[in-house]
Amino acid sequence: MADEMTPALPGLGPIQPEASRLERALDQHIRELNDADLMTSESWVWANLVMDLARAIASSAAKGRASGAALATKPLIEAFDRLPVKDGSDFAAIMREAGFAAA
Repeated sequence: MADEMTPALPGLGPIQPEASRLERALDQHIRELNDADLMTSESWVWANLVMDLARAIASSAAKGRASGAALATKPLIEAFDRLPVKDGSDFAAIMREAGFAAA
């Protein structure tokens, strides 16, 4: 998770203090991919989409709009699948870590 002492990832702004657990878990996953030198310029485009969709899901859920969260979930999974693969990276595990039921 980025804070004032942690630089933002290339192409992504710093994680906001009010970020959801989902956003924080995905931010951490993207950081791990970056630390493993797996990110390409195309990966950063997908990473931005992943974070935008996670933000949309969190916003919809906070407003009690289950349909909005549901509509963004499939595109989030599809965008996540376009990120580089790191041993042990698993969307369902990230969703569980973020406090969601198994995806």
